[in-house]
Parts: sequence; structure tokens; C-alpha cells
Amino acid sequence: MWLFDIFRGRRRQLVITHLTRMTPGRICVAGLDLATCQHRRLVLPRQHIKTDMLARYGGPFDIGHLVACRRGRSQPRPPHVEDYLIPLAQITLQGIVEPAQYWDLLKQVGKTSLREIFGSALHQLGNSAYGTAAGQGEASLGCLRLRQRPELYLGGRPEHPQVRLRFTDGELRVEAPVNDLRLYGENHYSPLPQQLAATQERLRTSQGVILSLGLTRAFAATAEQPPVHWLQVNNLHFQEQPLWRLG
Repeated sequence: MWLFDIFRGRRRQLVITHLTRMTPGRICVAGLDLATCQHRRLVLPRQHIKTDMLARYGGPFDIGHLVACRRGRSQPRPPHVEDYLIPLAQITLQGIVEPAQYWDLLKQVGKTSLREIFGSALHQLGNSAYGTAAGQGEASLGCLRLRQRPELYLGGRPEHPQVRLRFTDGELRVEAPVNDLRLYGENHYSPLPQQLAATQERLRTSQGVILSLGLTRAFAATAEQPPVHWLQVNNLHFQEQPLWRLG
């Protein structure tokens, strides 16, 4: 618990644990508030978080980065109760967490059950997809400690490939899209074959795997279906290399 104690009572600081691709040019960034050990999703007023805000382009955001947040305020709207509205100018990079400390942090907040993270509103949508009805749910972010090895594969259509993951928490069996920025090229659209192969090998051999998970903003998969918040894999974390940063 040392990491929480050091920063308790000082300005709000987040360790980035979720770094997710969205539509072209946009990303989603979330992390753990060291004062409360709760997830927070950074939301900018009147603008989106763009890819040029990544550390590789001179911005503050990458996996394991410690950022200070000033003059922000919570903006909870179920299931996205973690939303934290803050001007970009009030976010500053403080440093990078040590790999062992980052892994300890993930283990401390990680759960072993999807329902423990997202609550009873999480339900099955089709054969293996999960999510919640629009505006429903207790949380939209969490970390899942896996006890069984998942399977990473490339799915989707040839013109629109998508990295996907089959995994289980022992109760629910899920197939979900993986929107981890580190598995895609600089356009944040095209999967990287070498990175995909390396990650598949890590999943086969790692002694510990933790998933950063999230629920999307509500949308309908087809015109005939109601909008829902879909479960997705935001990031994969490995015990042997916890700070696998985008760079």
C-alpha cells in the first residue's frame, strides 16, 4: 500500500492503466486515483483526447505514467461513473511508475469476477458478447485477474480486421474486442502482425495476466437492436513485463 500512502493528501494523481483506441485520431485514457484507489476516466471539456496527446508525440499519456490532475471534477453518468472532467492544461506528467510497483497496484485493485467489477447489470448479448443496457451499470472500468489462459486472435472482416480475446472469469465466457493501442499501428486502425504474435506468445507463457476492461458509450450494433454499453478489453498486462508502454 506504500504507493497510496505516499500520495494521499497531496494533489490528485493518476497512474494510467487504460489506454484505448477509439475512432481515428481519438483515444480514451483512464487510470487509478492514488488517493482513493478508484478508477477515473479523463474527459476534456468540449474536446476529445487526441492521439497527439500520447507520450510518443510529446504528450503526457502512456501506460504506467503518473499524471497530476488539478481543477477537475467528477461527472458520473451510469455506467460511466468514473468520468472526470478536466482541462488538458491542468494535466501534467509527473513521472513513470516502477514496473514492480505498477504490477502490485494492478493486483491490489484487480478482481477475479466480471460481476464484481460491473455489477448485476452486466448480461449476455448474443453468443459471447456482454454489456449493459444504456444508462445501466455500477461501473464502466475495472481490472480482471485471470486464472485461466485467454486466447488472442484476429477477427473481423478482411477490410476491417479486429483483435479479439476469448477469456473467462470461471463463470462467464466472453469474446470481446481488444482496443489496446499497443497492438495497432500509428494509424490506430491496422493491427500489427508482429506485435499480435508476440502478445499471443506472452499469453501462452506468462505467470500472471491482468486485463484492463471497460464498457463503451452506448451504441446499437444493428438498426434493429437497442443501444447498449459493450464490454471490451482495453489493455493486457503481464507479470513479466508490466510496463509495456507504447513509447
